[in-house]
Amino acid sequence: MPRLAVGTRQSKRGRASEPGVGEGSQGPTVLPVPEYPTVIFADFKQRDAFVELQKRRMKPTCFIDTTILEDLKVETDVRHIFETLGMTSLYRLRKHFYAFLTLEFMSSFTYDAVAKTVQFRFMNTSFLLTMDMFATHLGLAQPEKGALRDIPTECGASSYMPYFTGKSAPTSSNMLINDVQHITLKIFLRALTCLLYDRKDVSKLNSHEVMLLVAYLNPTRAPRVSYSAPAIVCASLALMATSGTRYLSCGAIATRLAERLTTFEASSALTPMAPSVPTLDCEYFLDQKWLRTLEGGGMAWRV
Repeated sequence: MPRLAVGTRQSKRGRASEPGVGEGSQGPTVLPVPEYPTVIFADFKQRDAFVELQKRRMKPTCFIDTTILEDLKVETDVRHIFETLGMTSLYRLRKHFYAFLTLEFMSSFTYDAVAKTVQFRFMNTSFLLTMDMFATHLGLAQPEKGALRDIPTECGASSYMPYFTGKSAPTSSNMLINDVQHITLKIFLRALTCLLYDRKDVSKLNSHEVMLLVAYLNPTRAPRVSYSAPAIVCASLALMATSGTRYLSCGAIATRLAERLTTFEASSALTPMAPSVPTLDCEYFLDQKWLRTLEGGGMAWRV
């Protein structure tokens, strides 16, 4: 029978309590999967989730080439959106994607929105963190005053698309990123898509992304519902873990957490999936037709 992992449990106030034995200490042996024999599962549920996640496509986490944004005078504006929403750490995230870390993390990830806790496993160890502790380890912050505040609860996301597109509201299933007119909002949306909402058709927006824009711009004073960066990230990870239509693109988040919570260190013995160059770069923006070349040389954003 494999050795049982001992995990550090966190109290509701975020202080470390006595170590607790991970789930699965009783009952039949949970055998490892052949491809990752060193991963010890807490229970059969995690193993089943791990096997299902293996069938999904894993994509290295994209990150923004801030140099091209600086050259084209939009870096400050794009960064301001992330800062306002308390997501500066995601804007600066530069971590490799390791398949075994991501699979272990996502197969065990649970988010309790009522208790405001998250639970997951790394290196055969279980972790139970309060939202505050999770935010601290991931580098998320409380949003600036006024951000993520005035979000009408009775309207669908498509109701707000005219604010960003200047067009009549499309249906919620037909919201396109290229309909958004402001280039800084486009870049923010695509970066967030690659990190948390990756899917087969990235040309379309989903309601979560539109509501984040609503939260940032605060176009109305209708009844409120409070959001926070940690809650948004946790809800997105939980959705990614259970939705078979989404790619696993959160490897950079898993790596950052593993480095903060365990003894994991990247080494030459481990082969990351991530590219070593920015993936939201000049070539990408040209391919998306967001940039155009000028006759006299140089480039400019399309408007």
